[in-house]
Amino acid sequence: MAEEAIWAKRGKVIKNARESKGLFQKDLANFLNVKPNTVSNYESGTRKMDFDTVRDLCRLLDININIF
Repeated sequence: MAEEAIWAKRGKVIKNARESKGLFQKDLANFLNVKPNTVSNYESGTRKMDFDTVRDLCRLLDININIF
């Protein structure tokens, strides 16, 4: 699977988990100390995350980091 497709799939996981918790992109942005458009780019798969960001997102959204 191409790397872009992997990040797009991860973005969908983030968006679904965020929405299931009733959070907005701005809520994640505040938690991660980034701009809301950065969260939008994470969710669309157009921006990659470093490990610390992945770890923090997985903790907040209750995503198993091993399957992420």
